Amino acid sequence: MGDKYAEGSRLVSTYAKWAAGAALVPVPLVDMVAITGLQIKMITDLAEHYDTPFRQEWVRGSLAALTSGIGSTKLAYGLGASLLKVVPVIGSYGAMITLPALAAATTYAVGQVFLQHFESGGTLLTFNAKNMRAHFEREFSARAADQTQGQPLAEAASPVA
Repeated sequence: MGDKYAEGSRLVSTYAKWAAGAALVPVPLVDMVAITGLQIKMITDLAEHYDTPFRQEWVRGSLAALTSGIGSTKLAYGLGASLLKVVPVIGSYGAMITLPALAAATTYAVGQVFLQHFESGGTLLTFNAKNMRAHFEREFSARAADQTQGQPLAEAASPVA
């Protein structure tokens, strides 16, 4: 894997950190919209980095197809963490702890899936979410485990060599 992959990995790590920051937006559900927007921008930037043709609707469709396959428990966890913000003091604190880790793990996993796909010569038109879900689940689970074991975000969001 060459310089192109290394730069793509840096993009993914950067967006994972930004997603963790976006999770701190104090308004419930606005944080989720911001995180999704960052993921769309990350995929767009990766497509441009790999000189892959794209349209925004392809990016949104590919992201939706990939993440719609994750377990409803994980989706409910993210939504629940966002909605915790409406509970005074305790809810905000709980969301501040859980949602950034979840946002970073999800964004990193999405980025790794698309990075691998583009690195192997794939395009958004050839992206098959069903075939990539297992890879997404592995990446997400590994990053979420890193976060729950207290590994700093900068390390957890960095590429695995």
